[in-house]
Formats: sequence, C-alpha cells, structure tokens
Amino acid sequence: MKNGKLKLGKYAIEPTTSIDMLQSDEFNVIKTKNGIVYISKKPLELCGSNFWTTIYFGEINIKKVELSNADEKYKMNYQTMDSTILEDLKKANDDFLLKNLGPSDKENLSGREYEYPWGKIMSYFDIKSAKAGIVICYF
Repeated sequence: MKNGKLKLGKYAIEPTTSIDMLQSDEFNVIKTKNGIVYISKKPLELCGSNFWTTIYFGEINIKKVELSNADEKYKMNYQTMDSTILEDLKKANDDFLLKNLGPSDKENLSGREYEYPWGKIMSYFDIKSAKAGIVICYF
C-alpha cells in the first residue's frame, strides 16, 4: 500500500490504473460530469479485511478509492446508528492502517494520514454524518 499499489479483490490498483481494467458487472457504475464512479456490488478484500469499495476515475486514470469496513458488526442504518459502534469502526480503520502502514505522518481526532509522492491515505471519522472509512487519493 505504501507504494500506491493495492491488491483489492482480484484487481491490482495503482496510481496509473485506467477505467478499462474494472469489470462493470462487479460494480454499479455512475457517470458524472467529472468522470466515472464504480461502487462494488460485494465487499472486496484488502490485506485480509473486507471493504465496500468506491473507486473514482477522472477522464482516464484513477483519482480516489474509498473503503468502508464490511464487517457485519459495523453495519448501521438510521434506526441502529450508535456512536459507540462508529467509534469502534474508527479504531478498527486506524488499527488496519497502523498494521499495514506503520505509524502515520499525521494523526488528529478524525483519523490518521499518510503522505507519499504518489498521493495520500487517510482514515476519516465524522460523528455528525455517522461515517468512518479509509480514503486513498492519487495525485
């Protein structure tokens, strides 16, 4: 992951990944004015953990990958939203990054941040929107 390369399910994602390498039958595909968004229909495995995955492309190359932990214990909806579950999810995301990337360059209340020449990897946590996840941004 430190070199920007991810083995995400059967896909090898890297800073130069282009739109045509994903199989659209495994993703919901949304075209936007800024590019194309691929949302996984099933969780994809990364470093031994499963994640719901959203991949953003510009006109040609990858821009960003968002990962949401697919573990059943973190599944929430409006009725089951719980700050304790969300805080546990934040910790699980931070622990995943620490295990796979080591200590972070920056750490704050919302998560960890790792900076590299090709982009950055961040965990995020927002109690108001009840979201926590990991984002890989490519420059």
